[in-house]
Amino acid sequence: MASVLERILGIERRSGETSGLANPAEWLSVLMGAGPTRSKISITPATALGIATVYACVRVISEDLAKIPLEVLEDLGPDQSKPANAHPAYRLLNIDPNPEMDGMILRETVTAQMLLWGNGYAEIVRNGAGVPTQVWPLMSSQCTPVRVYDTAGAWGRLVYNY
Repeated sequence: MASVLERILGIERRSGETSGLANPAEWLSVLMGAGPTRSKISITPATALGIATVYACVRVISEDLAKIPLEVLEDLGPDQSKPANAHPAYRLLNIDPNPEMDGMILRETVTAQMLLWGNGYAEIVRNGAGVPTQVWPLMSSQCTPVRVYDTAGAWGRLVYNY
């Protein structure tokens, strides 16, 4: 028998159907405004890239945004700052984020993931002194932000499960 939600949304559940982020249940897709197409094929970010128009749009947007250098600024007080090109973050974001890619490829990758999955994540690797030494893009589909509580039960810091 269909649940109330299934009847309201006009969908049927298949026996043994499971749901996850990679393959959400039909009721969840409909509830979020992303129901199946008329052909009953569910489009995911990964399958959307198989469509030439989607691929081309993601490529053009991510490549063009990656061409813009990221400026690192030193805070000099209220409404004042100056470029801080000697800061380690400048080199990591614009020139050499890790041994396998340059700054433009890193920004292009993170932007493409943001366009397809809604967020783009990168891991900052630090040395023993806490100075950033590398930045690696992460698969957005595998990264979940979670807010953890402190001991008093108040909202704590944001952590990312990967």
